Formats: sequence, structure tokens, C-alpha cells
Amino acid sequence: MINLMSREGIKELQAARDNTLLSRYNTALFIAIGIIVASVAFGYVALSLQEDNYRDIVVAQAPEKAKYEDDLAAAKAYSEDLKTAKTILKNEVMFSDVLIQIAKILPGDATLSTISITSATITQPLELSITTSSYDAAVNAKDRVQKSEYFKGAKLLTVSRNGETDDFTAVIVTSINAEAFIQLKAGR
Repeated sequence: MINLMSREGIKELQAARDNTLLSRYNTALFIAIGIIVASVAFGYVALSLQEDNYRDIVVAQAPEKAKYEDDLAAAKAYSEDLKTAKTILKNEVMFSDVLIQIAKILPGDATLSTISITSATITQPLELSITTSSYDAAVNAKDRVQKSEYFKGAKLLTVSRNGETDDFTAVIVTSINAEAFIQLKAGR
């Protein structure tokens, strides 16, 4: 087939086709932009109406909420009390743990005679009165308390012989290492 059109005519026909295609793309683009803008506008209006409805509900429920303000304050106070109790319990030194550790530390021939420990005196120096068979056993008991991780320092305050039984009564002064007991409790 022979093409009877001039080159300029062919170029103009090709340009007309391209322009038609570009105008279709532009039309489709404007339609898409219009749909997006309409969707955003519709969403904005819908959310604004819903926000107004929720605000009306909150205002309508305000008297009902006021009835529970005291309960809410009591619940918050109770929660704070529980946090305080948890902290106290976490840092608590159990007297039974102290007695068990003393029993583990003392040598076999030493017996604990008296101990005075209360929650008020737990941070103060502690006096252990023990009965041993000899002076050397009393010194050994003091050394073992001193080497223990559960007690801080140990001093032999007095050692005296009981005339009736030939036993020795020794008083050891030491302090409780609360951190070690807390770690012992946490390790259980």
C-alpha cells in the first residue's frame, strides 16, 4: 500500500492521537482526584458528626460519672497502698530467716540462749547470747558470724563461765545485712 499522506500530515495525525490519549489520562486523573477529595471530605464530615455525638454522650454521662468519683479516688488510694505494701514486703527481712541463718552459722557445740529482735530493732546492732563448751568455741562462733554474708561485723562483747555447768556464755554483737536477706528471699 502506498502512503499518499505527507510527512507533516502523518506527524499531525500522530500528535492528534497523542493529544487525545493525554486528554483521556487528564480526565481520568481529575476524576480520581475528585473521588479522593470527596472521600476525604465525606470522612471528615462523618468523623465530625461522630465526635459531636461522643461529646454529647460524655456530657450526658457526667452526672453518672460524678457518682463514682469517690469510688475511683478510693481505688487509686488502694492501688497506692498496694504499691507501698509490695515495696515493704519486697524489702522485708523475715525473723525466721534470721534465726535459720544463725542456726546454720553457729558451730555444733554452740547454742543460742537469747536473742532480742523486733521490727524496730532490725536495723540496730543485734546481741546474740550463746552457750558454748569452751572459750575457743565462743571465739569460733564469733568468727563464723563475722564471716557470714548475712551479718555485718561481729564483736565478742563478753565471755563468762557458768560455775554450775562449766559452760561458757558469750555475747556476740553484730548487725543484720538486710540486702543479703532480701536476695535470699528473692532466690526462693
